[in-house]
Amino acid sequence: MTSYRGRSAATIENGALRVTVLEEGGHIAEITDLDSGVNPLWTPHWPSMEPSRYDPARDAIYGGGADGSLLAGIMGHNLCLDIFGGPSSEEAAAGMPVHGETSTARFDIDSANGVLSMETLLPSAQLRVSRRVADRIGSKCRLQTGDDAKPPRSLCRGDGLPASARPGSVRRRGTVRQGRIESIGDTP
Repeated sequence: MTSYRGRSAATIENGALRVTVLEEGGHIAEITDLDSGVNPLWTPHWPSMEPSRYDPARDAIYGGGADGSLLAGIMGHNLCLDIFGGPSSEEAAAGMPVHGETSTARFDIDSANGVLSMETLLPSAQLRVSRRVADRIGSKCRLQTGDDAKPPRSLCRGDGLPASARPGSVRRRGTVRQGRIESIGDTP
């Protein structure tokens, strides 16, 4: 493991791109073009911390509601899984964060041969979540997410849902050529 912006992380790079994922939350924190130093993923302007260290009484900067633990650790690409949006009042009282357990879960991460493999078990939802990020020069962006019940699916087009399931939504497409981000942008 390494550190990224004070967080426990794992990184792969190929001399042209660097991809970093965070242990807690499983966020893809960066996909940086090494020549330009550009990371197209969002980084919050507030300090980031491990969600497991978040204490609503001590860490008021992140808010005291169900979004506090998410805001404490969110960075880059966030996977909203088991719920999207805010929890019900009953779920919030039980400690469920905004966008579900995945964004605050601790992932086991293995990094080998240009592949980051991540896995966690969501205790409330009882879902086993795995993510695999591969660094392949000359290939299209590919990020797979799956659980025990469903095969992995590519999430490179926004939230991974087909356009028909997201009326009026925006798709994100990216192309990697010779290890460099050639294009990334939103398409209707």
